[in-house]
Amino acid sequence: KAVRHPGHSLVRFGGNEFAVLLPDVTAPEAQRIGSQLRVAVAEHELGEGSGETGGFLTMSMGVHTISTYTETSKYDLIDGAIADLLVAQKAQN
Repeated sequence: KAVRHPGHSLVRFGGNEFAVLLPDVTAPEAQRIGSQLRVAVAEHELGEGSGETGGFLTMSMGVHTISTYTETSKYDLIDGAIADLLVAQKAQN
């Protein structure tokens, strides 16, 4: 429901990594959409087998923006999101 505008895409990047591409969305708006996605994942209690989460799928989220005017790759976007996630996790601890 949160990823519904033209041009928005939810894509599998690899393994258990997914990316939500939100062209023309500000970082705060992307953060809000990510929070909506996290709530949706938690509410659906999607099974993933066994583990420390009690067998349910969990979600960690990093938000990163890039300019289309600079030369970047998909890896720049993912690496930036991971770095931003780690910074956010450190700030919470």
